[in-house]
Amino acid sequence: MARPESELTKKWQNSTQPLVSVVCITYNHERFIRDAIESFLAQETDFAFSIVIAEDCSSDNTLAIVDEYCRLYPRVIKLIKNEKNLGVIENFFRTIDSVTTKYAAVCEGDDYWTNPHKLQTQIDFLQENPEYSMVCHPVSILNETQNCAAVKKAYEKFVSGHFTTRDILRGHFIPTPSLTFRTDAFHLYDWMLACRSGDIALELILSLSGPGCFMPEPMAVYRQHDDGITKKGRLPPAEMLEKSLFLFRAFDKLTKGIYTDGVNRRLAKIHFIYAVGRLKKFEICLFMFHCWSAMKYAVKGIMCRSKADVRL
Repeated sequence: MARPESELTKKWQNSTQPLVSVVCITYNHERFIRDAIESFLAQETDFAFSIVIAEDCSSDNTLAIVDEYCRLYPRVIKLIKNEKNLGVIENFFRTIDSVTTKYAAVCEGDDYWTNPHKLQTQIDFLQENPEYSMVCHPVSILNETQNCAAVKKAYEKFVSGHFTTRDILRGHFIPTPSLTFRTDAFHLYDWMLACRSGDIALELILSLSGPGCFMPEPMAVYRQHDDGITKKGRLPPAEMLEKSLFLFRAFDKLTKGIYTDGVNRRLAKIHFIYAVGRLKKFEICLFMFHCWSAMKYAVKGIMCRSKADVRL
């Protein structure tokens, strides 16, 4: 069990209002939620923080475990008990939207942090660099099936450095349990609730308010397990494809074509990935369709970029 609440809060410089909220959504995480909460409570900070746990009507003992911590840490932990199961995406965005602190840090109930100075390090950076909207870092991947851990590879250029909206459009490289951001950079749009990849939608929206910083040190663990959303909640390929395309088209509409070239290149990449998958299953007609779609969007991306360069 983590240190008592009185010891946790003694370095908070008599602060009465938390500066950052740790946003943790959870559903059927009875095997993991203690690791997550304990890693939050292990944080060493000179500012107050709160832990907001949104429990999505679990059918196991997750709620009972969270209630136990709420009784022990009433000043620090806030529990949101959903009246009905919202699902991962709506629970994620509704919880973030409810946060009133200046900053928010994200970690789902089956992941956890490994560095007790993670919050202090990330918040210090954002305080000193107000032009940045978010900060993140690599994570270790814990594969329960294989019982091994390895550092997740980001783009090599982001081992350390800053990134922009166009970088996020090129491909996903921000591990969700690593993300800390300014809440005034977050805006919830209806189309985000219909997305499959809430983390990518969040990162794109945040990036519109300023660049992000990718710190080099891994400070969290992303857990892969059979009950995780990436495995248990996997949709049929056609539905997955449609939701992926919908996200980027909605973002393109929101930004009024400013990033159309980047969006088209991402759509081309998505279709190429699906083409490879169809080829592996000898689905030749679908393979040809996705190849054609990939080439179409790739050409559109080049044409849009060329027009933008001419205007400049």
